[in-house]
Amino acid sequence: MQHLTTFIQALDDILSSLSTLPARENTTLPEKPDAPTATIRFEEVQDALQILNGHLQRGELAAEEQLVAIEKLLAGTGFEKQLRELADLIEDIEYEGAVERVKALLATLRQISGG
Repeated sequence: MQHLTTFIQALDDILSSLSTLPARENTTLPEKPDAPTATIRFEEVQDALQILNGHLQRGELAAEEQLVAIEKLLAGTGFEKQLRELADLIEDIEYEGAVERVKALLATLRQISGG
């Protein structure tokens, strides 16, 4: 019983000290479409997406690394929501769904680039 009393006191001390910390700011991302702030290098992004598509179709874990490269290429271009959704699929090893997202992203890029 002595150990339980000691534990409860220590836990109470910890919780009390946590209450003095400043409140954490809300860091959720807005649901609105992301406003583009950077230009897209279409050919480079399309090539990178095609490589990602190949990794996904073969079920290769290299897809995660390729996605990081694509996220850098598309940073600030308004595709953040699509990339988040794609990253979630890849993280959950939902490669078939991820392939469909890659194809949709490629189609959107082709449409934007006029090609």
